Amino acid sequence: MNATLTSEISLTCAQQPAILRGDGTVFLPAFDSLLVADLHLGKAASFRAGGVPVPEGADEATLQMLSASIHDSGADHVFLLGDLVHNADSMTDSLIAKFAAWRSSHLSKKFTLIRGNHDRYVSAFPDSWQMDDLTSSTLGPFQLVHEVPAVSSSRTGNGQSSGDNDALFQFGGHWHPVVSVGRGADRMRLPCFVVSDRHVTLPAFGPFKGGMQQERNRSITCYAICEGKIWST
Repeated sequence: MNATLTSEISLTCAQQPAILRGDGTVFLPAFDSLLVADLHLGKAASFRAGGVPVPEGADEATLQMLSASIHDSGADHVFLLGDLVHNADSMTDSLIAKFAAWRSSHLSKKFTLIRGNHDRYVSAFPDSWQMDDLTSSTLGPFQLVHEVPAVSSSRTGNGQSSGDNDALFQFGGHWHPVVSVGRGADRMRLPCFVVSDRHVTLPAFGPFKGGMQQERNRSITCYAICEGKIWST
């Protein structure tokens, strides 16, 4: 494992710069855009509705982290790559008001949601959330989707893309990829980016997220993140 830690790693994707950040976001400088995936707002509320007594505060922590990411990157456009909310039980009056208030503190920024499979539970998001609502979007050579081919797929794997233009380099989320680092008692699972020659899969953003174990292979590179730092594994 490369032990050099940094707050960001610059890649070239489709002949354009793409900056993987230690907070789990991607900044595309040519388009002044920040990409973030799988916030799953309201997940704790959904668990509590099902009788699981999980603590409150996860949504506040996630939005606070996202505010820091927006500020630090300086991006003018934020793309939410799907699963903004967890399910129908997540859309409480409290969450609706909470996100609207948070959004009002970022009025100078444009927001676009690329709907994910969890977002299907919401027929229409509140006007107070002030965001475009799409199924995919294109930025130059990039296609922004929720689900890219499975991160465990090889270069010519059988994963199916949710996008309709396989010629474009894709950014997406959905899989919540994690990678194991360390050995023995020091072994732990960390969120990671998964990079191939055609796709970048972002980790789920914020606390209280599960993950899909990523098995390394020659067609991909995993970049683990922890406490704001990122490194290749």
